[in-house]
Amino acid sequence: MTDAVISAGASGDGASPQGERIVGFWGRRGSLFGILMLNAALGMVTFGIYRFWARTRLRQYFWNSIEIDGDLLEYTGRGLELFIGFLIVIAVLVPLIIGYQFLSVFLQTNMPDIFVVANFLYFIAIFWLTRYAYFRARRYRLARTVWRGIRGGQDGSAAGYAWLWFGYAVMSVITLGWAVPWMTAELQKYEVDNARFGVENFHYEGTGKDLLRYWIPCGIAFSIMSLSAIVAVAVNWTELQLIFEAAADPAADPSVFGDDIGALLGGMFSIAIIAYVVSIPLYIYFRLAALRYMVNAANLAEVKFVAEFSAWRIVGYGLLYSLIVIGLIGIVALLFSTFSVLAVFSATEEVANPALAAVGIILAAIPIILLLFFLPMMNLLLFYYPSIRHIATTLRVTEISSLQRIVQSSKDDPRFGEGLAAALDVDVGGF
Repeated sequence: MTDAVISAGASGDGASPQGERIVGFWGRRGSLFGILMLNAALGMVTFGIYRFWARTRLRQYFWNSIEIDGDLLEYTGRGLELFIGFLIVIAVLVPLIIGYQFLSVFLQTNMPDIFVVANFLYFIAIFWLTRYAYFRARRYRLARTVWRGIRGGQDGSAAGYAWLWFGYAVMSVITLGWAVPWMTAELQKYEVDNARFGVENFHYEGTGKDLLRYWIPCGIAFSIMSLSAIVAVAVNWTELQLIFEAAADPAADPSVFGDDIGALLGGMFSIAIIAYVVSIPLYIYFRLAALRYMVNAANLAEVKFVAEFSAWRIVGYGLLYSLIVIGLIGIVALLFSTFSVLAVFSATEEVANPALAAVGIILAAIPIILLLFFLPMMNLLLFYYPSIRHIATTLRVTEISSLQRIVQSSKDDPRFGEGLAAALDVDVGGF
C-alpha cells in the first residue's frame, strides 16, 4: 500500500452522499525521511542553528500534504523569522536570568526565608511564561497558514490565556485533577473563539461536562497516584524531615540518607508509581479525545467539522513507537557493553593491544551515535506521520462552499515567531 492517501466520497467530485467533503493527505513517508536526513545533517554542520529552518521545512511538508476541497494548505513562515524571534527573546531573557541568579545568591545568604518564597515565585513565573509562549507561537503558526490565498489568525491576549491556564491549573491541583476537563474546555474555547480565517471568526460550543467522560479513567489513576503520595509523605513525615536535615548537613554521610530514601520510595510510593505509569496512555487518550471533541464543537460561519479519528489508534501508534525505541535502546546497550568489554580486555597487560582497544571504543560509540541521530526522526516517522495522516483522512467538512465569501483580514501579522517558545523549549505541536 502506498503512503500517499487521498480520501474521496462516492461521487467523482469528492462529495459524500451527505454532501460533506473529505480532507485528503498526500504526504509520502519517503519524502519525509529525506527531509529529516537533510535537516539532521545541516543541524550537525551548523551546530544546531539550522533547527529553525528545519522546523519550517517540516511544517511546509505537512501543511502542503493536506488537501481541503481540492486545494492544499500552505505554510508561509520562514526560518529566519523564527531565528530572529529567538535571538530577540534570548537578548531579553539572559540578562534577567543572570540578574536573578545574583539576587538568589544574595537572598540565600542573607534572607533564607525570602529566598524560598522567591524561588517559588520564580518557578511559577516560568510555568506562566510557557503558556504565554505557547499562545504566541499559536498566533504565529495560524498567521502563516494559508488556504486559497486566505490566511488564518489568532486574536486574544497571550497574557489572558496564561492567567486562565494558571487559575485552572491551581484548581486542578486542589481537586486532584478533576478540574482538568473544565480547564481543557475553557482553554479550547479561548483558543477557538479567538481564531479566525480571513475576517471570519471560529466559534466553540463545547463544555467541560462533555469532556468529563473521557477524563474519568485518567482521573481515577491521577487520584490514586496523588492520594498514595500524600499518604506516604504524611505517614513518613518524621523520617522524611530527618532525611532532609541529613541531606542539608555537609558533614552527613550521603549513603545513609540515600539508602533511607530508596527504602522509603520502594516501600510507600510503589502504588503511586504504578498509577502514574498507567495514567500515561490514559492521559494521551484524553488529550486526543479532547482534540476530536474540540474539532466537532467548532464551526466557521456555516462550516462544521466532523472528526472521526480513533484516539486509541493513535495511542497504539505511540505505544508501538515506544516499544521500538525501548527495543533499540536495549540492543544499543548490549552492543555498547559487548564492545566496551572488548576495549577493556584489549587494554589489559595480558593482551596489550592498543589498536584492538581503540576499535572496541569506536564500535561501542557507533550504536549510541546512530541512536541519537535517528531517534528524533523515528518520532516523526513512526508517530506523528501516521497520526496526522489518520486525523486528516478521517476529517469531514460540511458546507465548505460558504467559505467562498470570506475575504482576507487586514490585521497585521506577527513579524517574528516563537522566540519565547523556543527559548523555554515549549512544545508547540511536535514541529
